Amino acid sequence: MDEKKILYIEDDTDNHFALEMILLNSQFQLTCLTSGEEGIDFVRKLKPDLVLIDISLSTGMDGYEVMRQIRLSEVSDTPIVALTGHAVESERKKCFEAGCNGFISKPIDASSFEKEIMTYFRN
Repeated sequence: MDEKKILYIEDDTDNHFALEMILLNSQFQLTCLTSGEEGIDFVRKLKPDLVLIDISLSTGMDGYEVMRQIRLSEVSDTPIVALTGHAVESERKKCFEAGCNGFISKPIDASSFEKEIMTYFRN
C-alpha cells in the first residue's frame, strides 16, 4: 500500500510531537504546520490525502476559515477532519458547516487513532 500523506494544522507543537509518536510506525507521511495560511498553501501545492486541523488556531485564520478556504479551492475534495479539544455539539456542527468530513476529540485514543482516520481516505 502506498504511503498516505497527512497534513496536521495545529499551533501547539507539543501536539505535533504527540501525533508524530502515535503515527511513527504507520503507513502515513505526516507533515505538521502551525498556521492556517501555510496549511492552505500546502494543500493547494502538495495535495495531501487527508487534512487534520485544530479549530482554535492562535494566529491568523481559525480552523473554520481554513476549512472554508480549502473547500473553495481547486482541491476541494480533500478530506478534512477536525482534531480538537472542543467536543461540544455546537462546535461539531460548526465544523461540518465549514466543510469538514469528520470530527475527532482530543485527547485522542492512540490505540485506535490509525484505524479511525483510515475511514476518511479516498480510495
